[in-house]
Amino acid sequence: MKRKSKKVLLAAAGIAALSSIPAYAGSNRITSVGISVEEDKPSPGVVYPVEVKCNSNDYEIESISATKDYSDWKPGRKITYDITIVPTDGNFFSKSETKVHCSGNASIPKSTSISRNEIRMKLNYVPKVQLEAPENIYFEDEYEATWDEVEYATGYELKLYRDGEYYKTIETSNEKIDLSDYATDSDDITFDIRAAGIEDGESKYLLASDWVNCDESVSAADNTVYGSFAGNYENYYFKDDNGNPASGWQMINGHWYYFDPADGNRAARSGWRLLNEKWYFFSDTCTMMTGWVHVNGQWYYLNQDGSMKTGWHTSGPSGKWYYLDPSSGAMWANAVTPDGYTVDADGAWIQLF
Repeated sequence: MKRKSKKVLLAAAGIAALSSIPAYAGSNRITSVGISVEEDKPSPGVVYPVEVKCNSNDYEIESISATKDYSDWKPGRKITYDITIVPTDGNFFSKSETKVHCSGNASIPKSTSISRNEIRMKLNYVPKVQLEAPENIYFEDEYEATWDEVEYATGYELKLYRDGEYYKTIETSNEKIDLSDYATDSDDITFDIRAAGIEDGESKYLLASDWVNCDESVSAADNTVYGSFAGNYENYYFKDDNGNPASGWQMINGHWYYFDPADGNRAARSGWRLLNEKWYFFSDTCTMMTGWVHVNGQWYYLNQDGSMKTGWHTSGPSGKWYYLDPSSGAMWANAVTPDGYTVDADGAWIQLF
């Protein structure tokens, strides 16, 4: 009887030993882990709160904490989350096979640690904020428009109108601007304005406010330059009605010209000119160009003031993003930008998620 009992005990011990070995055969190996960052749009002026979620029931977030509080956030600064993800029952990760990816306005650095039972990772997120609309908008001194400062905004966009007809859009980083240069006819000048992020790439996280109309207008009488051009486009000059030569920047008949004092006040023509440490491009008829221009097989973007733009730029109603070389200003295509984004053959940023 004792021998029989011993056999039973051994058998029981054998079962216990087998049960302590992980049952890998019935488990599910997770090769792809996806997380999403969902943003909740609050009232203007409030930084977007976010929620980080798993894209599958095969795993879940065990813990998450931010390295910086939103109250300390400065526009453009990232907030890093420390996240631990664990598999749910019957699942496991593979150090060699499991890949982690995220969707939304976030990125994962390369410091992710993956073991069978957990993933420790960091998630970088640049918060967004919907800017408030400017207030207290008026003309302070003849052509000088002014308004109250908007928190977080780095600049303002103005849509100018002449006698109720749209004329052009300009930018400024100040809370006031002299519009006399745009008052070239006897029309009334007014504008719409919105707060924005106007520096390279800022519109990704500083979302422009609603447009607000300035209820006032000013007359542009006596602000037009009257005179006549002389010479051909190779040697182009302008003199006012009193015979005085135009010099420096001049707006004539709705177009900007640069009459170079160092070149006998001859108009800049057909090509690039470096003026006050900014690059400008002039047409064959000596007018300053704005917007997209195609030069020697390369695309460039010129701001509303004519200066060449560099870095990230969003263009047109499609909202596509383009990367302009920080040195030459030429648009990148079929390449990966220095900050890790891929642009296609047309130069547009390829959004993977």
